[in-house]
Amino acid sequence: MKKTRQKILDAAYEVLARDLSAPLDKVAEAAEISRMTLHRHFTTRQDLIEGMWWQFIETGSDIIERALSAHEQPKEQLKAIVMEASMMGDQYHFLMHVGEELDETSLNAAVEMESKMLAILTQLQQADQIKEHINSAWIMHLYNGVLTAAWGALSDGSVAPRDIPQLTWDAFETAVFN
Repeated sequence: MKKTRQKILDAAYEVLARDLSAPLDKVAEAAEISRMTLHRHFTTRQDLIEGMWWQFIETGSDIIERALSAHEQPKEQLKAIVMEASMMGDQYHFLMHVGEELDETSLNAAVEMESKMLAILTQLQQADQIKEHINSAWIMHLYNGVLTAAWGALSDGSVAPRDIPQLTWDAFETAVFN
């Protein structure tokens, strides 16, 4: 049952990242299940989107927690986050476009995740490691931009998947750090 649910979520990211208005039939087809099976797991399109959102929050939070526990230095923490997040592909791209369809609780979870990133940025700014004319809001937009570029390269195959994390970090580091 859990395996089928994950299969549906994976297919939904793939289909809806390319066409947000795609019918659920396309998701079921991509998951190689019937529409009835899809509806046993997700009663409505909104239920599916919320399931996708909460998986994204869990994945993103796990990435941040791994980086915080594995690295002592804020720059290394941020590097680990950027490089791992660059491989989220369809999951990241789709969920950057569904904010208006989510409730306040769902959006608050994203704010909490972002606050951990902002805490790392604050440490880096206080240590004068970030270019002084760049504020945290701009850095977060840049982060979203490099992850969108990573998604584009993954989805069109123009860059080898093994190269994407380092390329994403190199672009981000060059833009942000002294």
